[in-house]
Amino acid sequence: MLNTINSALLSDAKDDAPPFTWKNDKTRASGAVTALERYEDKGRHCRKVLIRNEWGKRMDQGVYRFCEVKAGAPWKLIGPDLDN
Repeated sequence: MLNTINSALLSDAKDDAPPFTWKNDKTRASGAVTALERYEDKGRHCRKVLIRNEWGKRMDQGVYRFCEVKAGAPWKLIGPDLDN
């Protein structure tokens, strides 16, 4: 899942692009990450992503904000996007 989130964050995908998907056959968990809008916050590159996770018949999703801490470093989860 984390690799899929990172792929979406770093992609050039636009809002209408297909989601990045993942699946773990051992746990039956799966999900999708849809790259949403890019923005800047305090000079940092940021992006919103829609994360959807499924396990068996259970499903949940939410929009989250991530920002780049420094170039080349992993992006940091800032928190849920409360506007969505």
